[in-house]
Amino acid sequence: MSFGLLKNHAFVQDDRLKAFPYCRTRWHNTRITFRGDGHYARPEAMAWCETNGIDYIFGLSDTKPLARKVDEVADDIRTRRAIENLAVLRGYTETRHKAKSWDRERRTVARIEATMLGLDIRFVVTSLDVGSAESTAACIARAAKPRI
Repeated sequence: MSFGLLKNHAFVQDDRLKAFPYCRTRWHNTRITFRGDGHYARPEAMAWCETNGIDYIFGLSDTKPLARKVDEVADDIRTRRAIENLAVLRGYTETRHKAKSWDRERRTVARIEATMLGLDIRFVVTSLDVGSAESTAACIARAAKPRI
């Protein structure tokens, strides 16, 4: 089940979304979490989830302000990989970030991978306030496509 549609790069609510507030009234303590790649990280989608008590983990595009927030950790991972002469070294960190289009700061997690070819940083934004940066980033990595 998809939780929304993207039409001309905008979030459009799908009628199937109406089931989730009903589920919340029937199963008060059940946590529902949406996972999706970067094109689901829309302010409208995050706001809808937050309003309806649904958690989310969405991929997030790399931006210069966001990359600067993890630069110190990324530099440490890059340096340790080179000193230890490893093929790959992976690390995780998190920060608070507010994109221009967002109404507030949100938890953002970075997976930082240093290889002999360079640095690869992947970001996710989440409403989850529990779990390590590593376990949160792993949730999106396992998602081949958005699932419920």
